[in-house]
Amino acid sequence: MQRFSKFSDFYESKNVSLFYQVFAGLLLTGFLSVGAEFMLIKEANAAPRSAQPATERAQNPRGNRLPPVIANAVRRDLSRVANVRINQLQVVSAERKTWPDRCLGVPNPAELCAPALTEGWQVVMSDGSRQWTYRTDNTGQTVRMARTPNSEGNLPASVSEAVRKNLSIRLRVRPESLYIVSASQRQWPNGCLGINQPGVMCTQAIVDGWEVKVASRNSGQLNDKFWVYRTNSNGSVVVLDESASAIGDSGTVKSAMIPANELPPALGKDMVFRAISSGGFAGRTSETILMQDGRLLQSFLVANGSTQRQVIRQLSVDELRQFMATVERQRLSRYNRMDFLPAPGSADYMTVTLTSRDTTTRFADSIQGQLPQDLQAVVRAWNDVVNRR
Repeated sequence: MQRFSKFSDFYESKNVSLFYQVFAGLLLTGFLSVGAEFMLIKEANAAPRSAQPATERAQNPRGNRLPPVIANAVRRDLSRVANVRINQLQVVSAERKTWPDRCLGVPNPAELCAPALTEGWQVVMSDGSRQWTYRTDNTGQTVRMARTPNSEGNLPASVSEAVRKNLSIRLRVRPESLYIVSASQRQWPNGCLGINQPGVMCTQAIVDGWEVKVASRNSGQLNDKFWVYRTNSNGSVVVLDESASAIGDSGTVKSAMIPANELPPALGKDMVFRAISSGGFAGRTSETILMQDGRLLQSFLVANGSTQRQVIRQLSVDELRQFMATVERQRLSRYNRMDFLPAPGSADYMTVTLTSRDTTTRFADSIQGQLPQDLQAVVRAWNDVVNRR
């Protein structure tokens, strides 16, 4: 047993013992704290992804993903309007929008639109070379094209301004009331851009330029007339192509644009050309299709709504090549969506709708002789293919 000579010695020994006890307690507490933090880190790392905070999961909300039913509705409409196969159309972008009315802010001519906010989508589609912007509602029941492909995209501003200025002077309207429907690059055969005028000398050289379709707006709604211009590359030369324009009595025959809801479906697989004839005294509808392998198929719509299709002849390789060369040479595409109307009061005429890979045009058979010459050439070549035996 330890002895202390003084009480102070005993007191100092107690303090030392107490110090060691306190130090041991603090050390043990530190070990426990470190161990607990290690366990928390381990548990956090092992936690499943579903345990992440809701704010992190919300960074990729599924509600902003375009529903397939809407994407398919846009593809179907665009395929019909632009004569593009559905499987060639891809969604470039899609975003939610609130439109100002039931017409999605893009009314058709003479259409009255209920002013009610409409939730929907803005969808940009592409076939790999062109883009179209569509507006839809939330169900896909209403889909409307917001603008035509390449309407202003690559067209130089100088060409756009020159065309608008020329037409505004003709119509005595403000250039701002005119808009570009479509524009495509062309090569013209001479300095007159392929439209020769009596007494005018044309330089015989290929001219790079543009073919521009222009329309006007009347009280904010689309007008049923349009004008087709030919220009050089910078717009310093502009020529109105009256034969390709829907300008009423100014041309050889009156024409307008085929309404989107009256366009036939795009050509199916292996089809290269099609003619649909309807009306006339008998009121029947026939469809004649030229296939890629040269088969010529014809069908008639019977009373119960069904069709009976048969092969009426087989074209040789040379015949098929010659016909398609005629379609290309006569540039049928310049008449895309043009509707050549019969004279007022006409009756018992047939309506013929011709469709190639990139073009649909329609005319009344009663005015076939008044059609533009290059279109008449295509019609004659087609009739020769069908009637030859």
